Amino acid sequence: MFIFWDSLIKKNYLIPGWGWNEIVMFMAFSELFFEIKNSITMSASRFWMLIVIGKLDTYLVRPIDSRFNFIVKNFKLE
Repeated sequence: MFIFWDSLIKKNYLIPGWGWNEIVMFMAFSELFFEIKNSITMSASRFWMLIVIGKLDTYLVRPIDSRFNFIVKNFKLE
């Protein structure tokens, strides 16, 4: 995605008020919030599997909030 924005800037297709720093910051925030949304919704869709295979107990016996633990363990930031 950065190659796309870099090629636009190098060919002088400038967006008024947007420089390289603003575009990188926008991309970072959009990717972060996309991954947060994905981690919550994808974790909820795999929750039934933990019940079936019996791994739900590992999340429930730890001394932290099990919802938070489940989301953090399934957070994939690739």
